[in-house]
Amino acid sequence: MMDRNTALEKLAERFAEEKERLSQAFEAHVTEHYEELIKKLYAGIRKLDTQHPIRVIQFQIMRADLYQGKCCIRVCGYDENWYMDEKRCEYDLEMPEWYVPFQKVIDQLDKESYVYMGAVTIYDIRNLVCEHFIACFLKAAMQIRQEFLLFDEWAKQNGLQYQPPYRVVWGVYRGAAETLFCMECTGKSADDLKAECERDAKRGRQAHLHKSFV
Repeated sequence: MMDRNTALEKLAERFAEEKERLSQAFEAHVTEHYEELIKKLYAGIRKLDTQHPIRVIQFQIMRADLYQGKCCIRVCGYDENWYMDEKRCEYDLEMPEWYVPFQKVIDQLDKESYVYMGAVTIYDIRNLVCEHFIACFLKAAMQIRQEFLLFDEWAKQNGLQYQPPYRVVWGVYRGAAETLFCMECTGKSADDLKAECERDAKRGRQAHLHKSFV
């Protein structure tokens, strides 16, 4: 019988051989289908309930779905309570093709799991792979953010009304999230904007690329 801690270390070492390849496959797929993806994201927003007092629009991945081998981006519209909003509106964008290479690695590692002599479960394997998928998903926000620089103008052109302050966010449900766009309250001066940028720079964030001040 292999010690469980040792088995998990060996599993992590084995998965490390696959991580870079999976990252490249994810990035390549996003790049190849980029325009289609952006259209889907905006179409998802159009599906949200316009009567709901939305303050946060979040494109999110659900861990529960990933552990079941499913992959979709859930477009959620929340009020100012965010995750505490019991009347949220949501729409699912099915993205099964994103998860195909990750599922193949899960299947392969599961076939090899006999070498750990029962000390590793399919849950352990799924956990490693799913967390890496989430890391790839979060990283994609850096590229997709560029398509939301003028989100406020798009909303107005499409007859959508969002009262400031509101945010468009890319992340994991109840987990890490990256801001794609942020509309602050109106009436901020140039000095206010400069102060915001300086604070965000200290945090390592390029917020001036995705904030809008009226």
